[in-house]
Amino acid sequence: MESGKKIRIGITGESGFIGRHLAGMTRISPCFQYVPFEKRFFDDSSELTRFAGECDVIVHLAAVSRAENGESLYNTNMALVRSLAEAALRCEHVPGICFGSTVQIQKQLPYHASKRDGAAFLKQALAGQSWIINMLMPNAFGPYSRPFYNSVISTFCFMAASGKTPEQIADVSVELIHVETLCSRILALAASGIAEQKTKDVIFPFQYRESLPEIWKKLQEWAGLDRKTVPRLITSFELELYRAFVFYRNTLSF
Repeated sequence: MESGKKIRIGITGESGFIGRHLAGMTRISPCFQYVPFEKRFFDDSSELTRFAGECDVIVHLAAVSRAENGESLYNTNMALVRSLAEAALRCEHVPGICFGSTVQIQKQLPYHASKRDGAAFLKQALAGQSWIINMLMPNAFGPYSRPFYNSVISTFCFMAASGKTPEQIADVSVELIHVETLCSRILALAASGIAEQKTKDVIFPFQYRESLPEIWKKLQEWAGLDRKTVPRLITSFELELYRAFVFYRNTLSF
């Protein structure tokens, strides 16, 4: 790309948890030019092709992560990947794609299978035409994450804020990344992809490893405080967790 020229970036799934934060960052970034995306584009090949043609890079986050019918989930996610690849290949200048996946990719569940097969499909379909970065991301947390869907942290924050208690809490540690940190890393990766033009897998390192029982203990303590009282926050994780808790305490409409 020309020096000083903004990178045109589009985000599928921009209404989701990570996509929402990522879209917000790109809108104020001096390095990127945000290309708007709408979910309906996947039902209109001409609109999807127009969108892809306006992008230098597309961050593909659109996917179903939970469903009662595993086969339907897998088929839906693969259909999204195929539609995006076909649209990209119809463009005069084929955009690069940063594909949102998970560090838990080896799990034998339909969602994880769709991520393995989706990345493989994109690499094969766009081989020799453009580059693919398969982003293996840890569990993200932060404001706007859907309780009982996106993250155990959002579920815990929501339950603590609403005076509820989980039926059980596994005595395990979880590896986490705050959504803002994750989005910063995605944008840096997109910029490096433009510069390098190489297909590769990238494992995003986790930011925190925390005990689930200890997380719940902190949240219970905060839930018992007067709203005007701010607890003593020692670590950066406690600060980010408290920010998330306050968001759910103030937004109990999920």
